[in-house]
Amino acid sequence: MKRSTIKRKSSEKKREMIAIEDTNHILTIIEHNGACMRTRAQIKNNISRILIPKFVIKEVQKIKDLSEFEIIQTVSSLLKKKVSLIKCNNDVKIAATQLELKYPKTHFPDSLLLALAEIMEF
Repeated sequence: MKRSTIKRKSSEKKREMIAIEDTNHILTIIEHNGACMRTRAQIKNNISRILIPKFVIKEVQKIKDLSEFEIIQTVSSLLKKKVSLIKCNNDVKIAATQLELKYPKTHFPDSLLLALAEIMEF
């Protein structure tokens, strides 16, 4: 019996997967080679690009003496992925506030990361 396979129509595009990084993870992959290699292996075939919110860059700069450009370049070269900077606009801030009201244990800046993920999904 011949097995049939389902082929993706050429008009159907594979959905792009994006990772939104937080401060602790950025610091961990910069400081610890093992964590960096594990992250690279996990995202190798699943994640097409990485987003770093502007507020995360500022938090990393408080701890590390690196410029915005150096942080983005370092993460990009360590993880071998394209890294983009994203700024949280008013829509993201409103969505974050709504998440904090809906889920009282959620707090800033984690609520901003969750709101970005929700908005980027659409």
